[in-house]
Parts: sequence; C-alpha cells; structure tokens
Amino acid sequence: MAVTATLIRDSGCGLEKVFHDLLRTQGATFRRASDFRCHEGGGFSAVIREEEILVGTASFMSLMEVALPQGLGVKNAVFCAIEGELAGLFALNYTLHSSVSPSLSALIANRVNPILATRDFNLLPAMLRQRFKLPADRMEFPTAQRRMELSDPRQTHSPLLTAVLCREGLAPYSEAVVGARRLRRATRMSAALAVTGSVAGVLLSFYLTYVAAFGSLSAANLTVFLLLWSVPTFLISGWVDRY
Repeated sequence: MAVTATLIRDSGCGLEKVFHDLLRTQGATFRRASDFRCHEGGGFSAVIREEEILVGTASFMSLMEVALPQGLGVKNAVFCAIEGELAGLFALNYTLHSSVSPSLSALIANRVNPILATRDFNLLPAMLRQRFKLPADRMEFPTAQRRMELSDPRQTHSPLLTAVLCREGLAPYSEAVVGARRLRRATRMSAALAVTGSVAGVLLSFYLTYVAAFGSLSAANLTVFLLLWSVPTFLISGWVDRY
C-alpha cells in the first residue's frame, strides 16, 4: 500500500488524494523513492529500498512481464508489482460529473479540440468512450511525456491575462473558451458588415449623385439605410451567448 501511494504521489496523478486517505486509514506512511519514470504503456516505475516498484494498469503489467491471476475481471484498477511479482491490486470506480459531457460537447461543437492531459493511466480514450459515452475520438491524446509536460504546474505560460474564473471545474473553463471564441467571431462579422455597409453607402451615394437623383439622398432615406445595416449586428450580438 505504501509503495503504491508513494508512486501515485510522485507522479502527480489525480488519484493522489484517494491513496493518501487510504494510506492514513491504514496507519502507513509514504516511502522515499528514486529513479521515478513514467512509461508509455500506462504506468510508473521507481526504486524503493533497492527494489523495483511498478504501478499501472493490467496491460502495463503484462507489458512488463508481470504474471497476473487468471480470469481477472477488474476493468479499472491500480496494480502494484515488486521485483516483478504482483503485490497488490486496488479496484477503482470512476464516476462522471454532470457538467463534463455538456462542456465537452460545447467545446467540440465550436471546433475546439480538447486535449486529454491527465496523468491517470486508467483514463484512456477507449475507457471514456465505452464507459461514459464521451466523444473521445474528437479529443487529442498526447504521449505520456507530453501529458506530463502539459499538466506540470510549473509550466510557463503567456503573461497575457485572458480570463478570470471564480469557479472550479470544467464548465467554467468551457464557457470562457467557447464564449470568447464566439465573441471574437461576432466582432469580426460585425466589423465586416460595417465596412461592407460603408462601402455600399458610398457607392450608392455616388451613383445617385451621378444620375442626379438628389431626392433619394434625403436624410430620412440615409437614416433608414443606416438602421437596416445595423440590424444584422444586433442579431449577431444576441447569438454570442447561445451555446
């Protein structure tokens, strides 16, 4: 138990709190690990007290040539092996927050591809698609090393402030990204319509002046012309927050 919790903690995985609470209930403590590595096959390895510790999925254990019991029916679990021998198995039950599915749908519908940068080796695209019916094929799933880099809290970011969020969870991030993207699109469309209306007004005024139709260039007609070109802008503004 202690060695498994140690590798989960050192990996920065989202399961850290679960194993930390379990460790406290068992009265155990974390160990000192060295030579920590993240493997592409879905697991971690480290050396604790001169013994090689492997923690990962069942497929990772098979990849590392660790013998597993026959007829093992656990789908989502954390396996631990010490010196090539299976030492423990921790079955997990994942639940999906109600805001995750609509948030991902909003991102994908607005052509924003989510990146699955989790450090939990059980959260694979196939698992998300089969268990939670999420559109995992529309998500990017980088390599293990790249996921570690993207989820590193010490990663440098642009100093430009883009949004201020006061709530936690995926929904506020999704709303901020989608809303900002739609606002930018609406601003560009409104600017394009304004330029088009200005050019059309100049050309129309030139033509009416050229044919000496001065009666058509009255203040009332120009006001109606400007108001008609402002209607699409109001319609676009009301479309921004409808997602």
